[in-house]
Amino acid sequence: MNETNVLFLAILKAALQGRQPELPSQISPEQWQDLFRLAQIHKVLPLVYEAVYHHPSLADSPLLRSAKQQVRHQVILQTLRTKEFLELNDRLQDAGADALIVKGIVCRSLYPQPDHRASSDEDVLIPPSQWELCHQTLTRFGMTTTAGAQEYELPYRKEDSPLYIELHQYLFPPEQAAYGDLNRFFTDAH
Repeated sequence: MNETNVLFLAILKAALQGRQPELPSQISPEQWQDLFRLAQIHKVLPLVYEAVYHHPSLADSPLLRSAKQQVRHQVILQTLRTKEFLELNDRLQDAGADALIVKGIVCRSLYPQPDHRASSDEDVLIPPSQWELCHQTLTRFGMTTTAGAQEYELPYRKEDSPLYIELHQYLFPPEQAAYGDLNRFFTDAH
């Protein structure tokens, strides 16, 4: 593992523990660029930014200013996604759907500041018998299906919104020999 990866993991660990990372006093602009790139790839840029913005080698850095703009944008978008998803979840519950939220917002709740961990979509597991009920509820909420539909999963987007939903009858592709059988653990999840 290279030095930048080690630094990235140390920063992320400290951020998740709510403490300042112990870093070398000098980190090159190239390393900072790589660290911020890694943070962006792993959708944790706000966490990393919060943990390192005070570092002396970042003083007056254009990288820091750029990262700050990206953080603001990412957090605002995630906050909007979260708000809309919670509204949609209320609608599903009001409609009587047995919608089980998986991944996304559930995983983000494990972070010190959940909206600082981006989630590109929200996954909702439903019983196959409620497919039509949930589809109608989502469309009344302004969502439309998008390309990429599969027999067990249907993606939805909302126009002029960052909200993206994947409605699942199964969490894993049932036809997959490698892990399709894992669906058996979720047959009584509702």
